[in-house]
Amino acid sequence: MKAIVPVWGRHAALLGPMVANLRRHWDDVEVIVIGERPGGFPEGAEFLDAGPFTEQGYSMFLKHALSLLDDHAVYVTPVDIFLLGDVHVDKMTACLRYLEARPGVARLDFLHELLHPSVPVEEWEGLRIVRNDSIFDGMCTGPGLWNRENLTALLQPGWTIWQIEQIGTYRMRERGFAGLCVDPPLTVEADIVSNCHRILWRLDKLLPEDRAALEAALPPGWKPYA
Repeated sequence: MKAIVPVWGRHAALLGPMVANLRRHWDDVEVIVIGERPGGFPEGAEFLDAGPFTEQGYSMFLKHALSLLDDHAVYVTPVDIFLLGDVHVDKMTACLRYLEARPGVARLDFLHELLHPSVPVEEWEGLRIVRNDSIFDGMCTGPGLWNRENLTALLQPGWTIWQIEQIGTYRMRERGFAGLCVDPPLTVEADIVSNCHRILWRLDKLLPEDRAALEAALPPGWKPYA
């Protein structure tokens, strides 16, 4: 399966350890990096050149990148989200089959911690599919499995990554697309960097080898959250 990782700015420092984390815990993942190609590009990933990148034009950049692929579904994840353990490939394959069988479902979320009450939708090949009354049932930019054609159709010009969540969620609901969650999640959040400062968060949740790789790769100036 292809994992799409958008990268730009200071977050590029996380790419090497993030790619290593993905490949360590996900046997058949193919990591595709889009955005700004950083120096010292890591082994185990491929850079997809989708043209000039600007943060203000992120929505159309992502739309163009998706148009260069032919997969039915793609996993899209920020570079600052690390896996806390192994991905169950058989369950991820079941998620793929679910999206193929449910064309009205745009996205399956794997990040949520069920902070809001969830409503059962159905059982599917051992998965418990739920609806969560939160950003997780909209165009969340956290880690999730997207129907590629549905995501491409939803993206509109001029959206930043934050506007994708804010405006895109309304568009997604207007178009009648569903965003659902897999409970329990197959991948779990590890917030590594705040959006505005080089501050490390929640490293205690990472496995020792993942934490060591991250801390060894970061340039000077990054610091633990106090």
